[in-house]
Amino acid sequence: MKPKIIILLILVAFAACKPRSKLNTNEQKLAAEIKTEEQEKQATEEALMQNQISIPDTLPPGFKFKEDRSVDPQNPPVIIDIQETNDNTREFKLSDVSSSIKYIKMEAPSDTSLLWTYTKLREKTLSVSSDDNHILIQGIFGVTQFTMNGKFQEVIWKNESGIHSYKNGFFWNPQEIFGVTSDNPVSIFNGNLYLRFQDGAKKQVQIISRKVRDNLILNNPYGQQENRLDTLTGDRLLTIQEKYVSRKYSLIYGLGQNCWAGIHDTWNAVKNGSLFVVFNNNGDTLCTISNPNQIKNWTKTTVRAGEPFTYYYKNHLTFIGQHADTLFRFVPPNRMLPVYILDFGKDKVGFFEGLDPDSDLSQKLILYSIFETDNFIFIRYTRNNPGPRNIKNKSVAFYNVIFDKTANKLYHLPGQSLTPVYLRNDIDGGISFWPEFVTPKGNMLMLVTGKELKEYIKSNEFKIEELTVEQRQKQIDMAQGLKNNDIVVMMIK
Repeated sequence: MKPKIIILLILVAFAACKPRSKLNTNEQKLAAEIKTEEQEKQATEEALMQNQISIPDTLPPGFKFKEDRSVDPQNPPVIIDIQETNDNTREFKLSDVSSSIKYIKMEAPSDTSLLWTYTKLREKTLSVSSDDNHILIQGIFGVTQFTMNGKFQEVIWKNESGIHSYKNGFFWNPQEIFGVTSDNPVSIFNGNLYLRFQDGAKKQVQIISRKVRDNLILNNPYGQQENRLDTLTGDRLLTIQEKYVSRKYSLIYGLGQNCWAGIHDTWNAVKNGSLFVVFNNNGDTLCTISNPNQIKNWTKTTVRAGEPFTYYYKNHLTFIGQHADTLFRFVPPNRMLPVYILDFGKDKVGFFEGLDPDSDLSQKLILYSIFETDNFIFIRYTRNNPGPRNIKNKSVAFYNVIFDKTANKLYHLPGQSLTPVYLRNDIDGGISFWPEFVTPKGNMLMLVTGKELKEYIKSNEFKIEELTVEQRQKQIDMAQGLKNNDIVVMMIK
């Protein structure tokens, strides 16, 4: 062996015997935290898989699975105590919950009305969803598909019937609708698109599943030959025909290779006694998820009811009802696994109190939105009912809280506001952010318009932001290169 190599080996051995530096200790601690986090995620996923039941292709006539809401003793639900942690505040910035940001400009289709949005409102008339392979934009005039880089791929459907304009926007005539309304969001699951298609004239609703196509579709017949089509092309999973246009199953989610769920809105859920129904692809009922809150005789002419909060987390349907406190993961065909409990304390609104239009909710705390990633749960809630009149009268207080899943801690963003507040974007100094959709991989999405970005670079918020000359100019160039009605998807990783 050569002398130089011997000396080198001695030095390496000596270095290895030296006490570890603080940096190495920190690295060990970080590695241990990452390992623990990965083990917790794996345990959660394994718990979900262990509770999953295999669904045979054929079942005996009339057979249904009985719902199961039992707690997993190895993974009991985590209590998120919202009211009692009100003093635990933290000034979150975007970099605290993410590391990168991408702006994806949606290529305008030939029919630009498909991307129409009422830019005077913060609450947009468009919504965004994605399966990490495609981006879907849904609005009043239909559903459009794009690549993850914003390149136009296909018009899934264009609405041409039942839309009427008025001074500040549009409204639907349910007897004239022929298409997919923005009130019934589409969903993507394992490469399949699930839609609720309504034909008002025939008083018919069809639940459709179709494969998501990757190629550019130039000659799309959907919506262009309405008198020739009963509905859009795809697998017809269920047909509903009633005396009036049915309001059943306002939300549709794929659950597995051969099953899907039809979710009721709150009012339908209290009338018929079920939160949602699980079907197989033949339209047979596999399981009915019961509603603990039911109404027998409602004497009032109006009701204060909306949609439950539903989303996918790692391809598992996640559900919390309106004015409810338990967040469930659903494992097909019958497992309602409780995973979180939102505790609003003494100021929680009771279920029937929330429905009653005459009840006073001015001091009540109400869930407004909820989104979840691997590491965080983003919760927005209000004090008082966030109806348009109350918001206009400035009688609603908005609060933002973030639950750190890895540390099991809840943080309130400081203060309250009269309108929703977003996270300051300290990553590149761009417009502030709050998630509107989370993809299966955990990417957070938010829609912005060219008009919003133009207004941002003229705002005091942008002027006082500490940015390099290059960062500031990049935001200005991006905004000035857009038209007011251009649609941009912010993707945060």
